[in-house]
Amino acid sequence: MKDLIEDLVSLSKELEGLRPALNQISISALVNQDSFLLNSVETNSKQITKEDIYEYRLEPVLKIPNSEYLSESKILEIIKSSQKSRASQKASTETLIHALCLKYGEAKYVAHSHSLAVNKILCSQMGSAAFKGHIIADSITVCGKTPATISFLEAGFFQAKAVYNELKSFKKINFQTPKILLMENHGPIALAQNPQELVNIIRTLEQWAELLLASYQLSGPNYLSLDHVLNIEAEHRRKQKQSKETIDKIHS
Repeated sequence: MKDLIEDLVSLSKELEGLRPALNQISISALVNQDSFLLNSVETNSKQITKEDIYEYRLEPVLKIPNSEYLSESKILEIIKSSQKSRASQKASTETLIHALCLKYGEAKYVAHSHSLAVNKILCSQMGSAAFKGHIIADSITVCGKTPATISFLEAGFFQAKAVYNELKSFKKINFQTPKILLMENHGPIALAQNPQELVNIIRTLEQWAELLLASYQLSGPNYLSLDHVLNIEAEHRRKQKQSKETIDKIHS
């Protein structure tokens, strides 16, 4: 638990350099199959400390999207009651989104921001469709071949239901979980297995968005062909496997 708290504090410190671009940032980490850590909503706009991090039980929060319709006040009540930490904090529906991404996105670390560059695209007529194609290799190897996406829904029950359905269907269709979830007219979510991967995803997504915005000023993006995307992804997987085999040999 202590190491995870330090991870979140370190992540916040590292991402603080991107604060002007990311605007608000919330970060979570999976403790175990029963609970997770998340910074308080009041600290989304500043660098966090250990005292800003709270632990929540997963089970009651994960029941929400499978329930009959619940009002925002009822959802906040459930979230508040799921808090394990002694000190009370203001409840937020963002807690629910983090829980869903950690569980059904099978992530160990999650970050949600209101990135200005990404939101300039997600708030446009193109919306998340602009990210359905790749213009650089890094977006494939770092952010994944395909992003998960949802249309805009007000925070609360229907937004949570949409996130839940998208994460479940994404794995069924793609045979893997997403590394990014794009919420139109709202902002991106990064899903990672470790702190460094989380930072890499966030930085690469920022670069991807900035290049997309620039390309639309010069006749539009020159998307990579599907063959190129598949080849880059296959080569990346080959290198990952080779690296893992090398590490396993060293430790055997």
